[in-house]
Amino acid sequence: MKKHILLFATGIIMLVACKPSTKSNDNKDAKVRATSDSTQIFNLDTAALAAGTVYYQCPMDPEEISDKPGVCPKCGMDLEQVVKH
Repeated sequence: MKKHILLFATGIIMLVACKPSTKSNDNKDAKVRATSDSTQIFNLDTAALAAGTVYYQCPMDPEEISDKPGVCPKCGMDLEQVVKH
């Protein structure tokens, strides 16, 4: 009987420990939805921009470039201001 209880308790602990946590992902997705602007343009052609033009780039995903401040659609980090030289 003790073996059955021990196996059952171990199984419950493993199920709880292996359950993926969605709490942090929900917060990140909510942040992206709340601050993203529908008119924001991502992945601008920076070669076509004039010198002195300001654009915004994700520090984690440098391929994500926008014409307005906001958050990265991939990772949810704030975009940083960059000035083309």
